[in-house]
Amino acid sequence: MMKWKVFAVVLSALAGAALGPARAATVLVTTYDNYTENLGVGVTFSHPVNTASFNSPASGFYLDFNNQTSTVGTTVSPYDAYRPFGATLTGNLNVGAAGTYSLGLGSDDGAYLFINNTLVVANPGQRSYGEIVANVNLTSGLQAFKIEYFNGPPSGAAVGLYLPNGVTVTGVPEPSTWALLLLGFVGLGWAAHRRAWVKSATTFPAA
Repeated sequence: MMKWKVFAVVLSALAGAALGPARAATVLVTTYDNYTENLGVGVTFSHPVNTASFNSPASGFYLDFNNQTSTVGTTVSPYDAYRPFGATLTGNLNVGAAGTYSLGLGSDDGAYLFINNTLVVANPGQRSYGEIVANVNLTSGLQAFKIEYFNGPPSGAAVGLYLPNGVTVTGVPEPSTWALLLLGFVGLGWAAHRRAWVKSATTFPAA
């Protein structure tokens, strides 16, 4: 019985370790040397030059490539507004309940927001910073997002994602963490089965 309780405590600690870091809202930024905008459809990229990440507030983020440290807390791109470049920003959203949500996408120049590889907000063309808001039907749970962004002629260079109540930027556990947690649950099930078998084997009917 004592071993059973100790095992349960250890498994609980593993679950906490797995799910705690999973809440870190990490956004991955990949910068490209070349891009082509397919107007109203998205952006294609070539020649990746850098990959970095930042932790986003749950409510969304604003990344100014001229002031990266002050806006996202770190340098995620070697390029700023004074040369053309492309970038993808990828991460995960957590949707509390299925429904229609107003998602905002801001950019200078163009940007496209995809959720689960489906285009949901387009902010196209060479432009000063502006925000486009679209009503999007979302299912509950984790949803992968990607922003395809480009900076054209020298001017500003920024991109922002704005989320309503009920939708947050979130993270997911590493595959190795999920594997460890699954192994713990398998062990828990085996211990329960063994406990039941031992009890059955040592209990005799009354004479």
